[in-house]
Amino acid sequence: MLTILLAAILIRGEVHDAAGAPIGGARITWNDTHSLTTPANGAFAIDPGDAWPRDLVVSAKGFGTRVIALSPLHTATSLGDITLTRGATLRVHVVRGAEKRPLDIAVGFAGNDDDDEPRWVVRRHLDAGVSDTAIPDLGRGAWIVLFRGPEPLQRATMKAVVAEGDTRVVEFTPKRRLLHARILAGAAAVKDTEVRFGNLDEHWDGVAKTDANGAIDTPLWDGGTFEVSVRRIASATPVLRIADLHGGDVTIAIPDRTLRGTVVDLHGQPVAGATVHLGTTSGGRRTNLRALTGAHGTFAFDGMEDVEQEIRVFSPSFLTGETFHTRETNVRVTLDEGYPRELVVKSRDGEPVAGAEVLCMSGNVMRARTITGDDGRATVPTPSNEASVLFIVPREGSFVVHRLRAPVDETSTAPIAIAVPPASASLRVDALTTKGSPIDGLSFLMRVNGETIPPLVAETMGKLQGVTFSTARDGSARFDAVAPGIYELWPYNNEGEVEALLETIGIAAAPININVTTGENRAAIRFRSR
Repeated sequence: MLTILLAAILIRGEVHDAAGAPIGGARITWNDTHSLTTPANGAFAIDPGDAWPRDLVVSAKGFGTRVIALSPLHTATSLGDITLTRGATLRVHVVRGAEKRPLDIAVGFAGNDDDDEPRWVVRRHLDAGVSDTAIPDLGRGAWIVLFRGPEPLQRATMKAVVAEGDTRVVEFTPKRRLLHARILAGAAAVKDTEVRFGNLDEHWDGVAKTDANGAIDTPLWDGGTFEVSVRRIASATPVLRIADLHGGDVTIAIPDRTLRGTVVDLHGQPVAGATVHLGTTSGGRRTNLRALTGAHGTFAFDGMEDVEQEIRVFSPSFLTGETFHTRETNVRVTLDEGYPRELVVKSRDGEPVAGAEVLCMSGNVMRARTITGDDGRATVPTPSNEASVLFIVPREGSFVVHRLRAPVDETSTAPIAIAVPPASASLRVDALTTKGSPIDGLSFLMRVNGETIPPLVAETMGKLQGVTFSTARDGSARFDAVAPGIYELWPYNNEGEVEALLETIGIAAAPININVTTGENRAAIRFRSR
């Protein structure tokens, strides 16, 4: 028996102080539940497995804690030297007033964007009547302090900016105001139902339960804009509403209408685990929702407006269902298994390629989508009566285009062997004005060795490989790991332009042609203003 051992994908780094000396005993934490301690040389190597972390938290006694963001790409990563400076301390004081009950405090890294979710790294509990705590070893920068009381909406945040070796005091006074909210479905009260309130401004949430009259009475510390999530039917997706809440009386109304459905195969058997996408346009605003079918192939969307709904269903073992529109409240969707084809995806040296996305396309329409297993194998449904094209996009390296004949024309049922070519080349395209200024946000439709890369495939390459088909602020579009070949590019500015290009791409010659060879390749394209 042949056993294949796959190399682990490691995240490496070295922790030093400001003078460059290694820090032994530094704690590296990822996914909140996993951690290790650096040896005397400060070096570490992490194998996160399938649960790829969004960041690492690096801390050491007396030094400032840092949050190191990671690329979403599952690829071997070297973080180099991670420097920890002297730690700062936050002294937190709560002006309790009448609120004497226990409180919880969390401190999180604020991030570089106000829309970023804070990364909570320190937690403290204050017993009843206790008003003070100190939080040492914070890194310089902006931190968010979250206060949580015993009631579901007793939440509030404050920002604190600290410098290296700094000590800052944060003083919090809970606001005394009440929220009286009533939840209605049509004219009826939504009784005994949990409602989640997510504060979109301050990045916290709390869950409260309606009473027999559909009412919620609770203290509210932080007002603002909230996403209110109501799940009155356990098997249905929750209903979402945006509301400005600052205390007082408020009514949140949802439609008393539920769309239910069943997904089955051609034999009438239920399809479990299928993804159902639903799109609704009402009042000029589009809402997109998603649900998974249960063991009996059923799904439900609650709180639906009485308008036309757009539905499309995806399942890895079936052809993608046709998009259809309906105003019905009960639908049945039938999926076609098509003609299943087995693939074995390997690198040029014969190693299996795990986790590669496989997209089956007919023209610019996706017919199926799946992913290779640890052994590089996948079964992809293909159209039963027409030719199609497979695009195989691994997490690292280049990509593969493989054309399939219609099943009636096939002469073999053996697994299709796919070899991923080595990514031995890179390509940088600079878009400039005639005066040499960079052009930001210009997109490219690409054809490689005669095969057009549809926008959906380009989007998949961006998510898995970090490839971008549009220019950055410096006017460059970079393809850092590609195979040599003939690359043709068509520039465009919007979806309307790319749709027109896709209709005529077989007629008109590409305005940009590049012969990409092994190594670094670069082309500068100058555009006249229109």
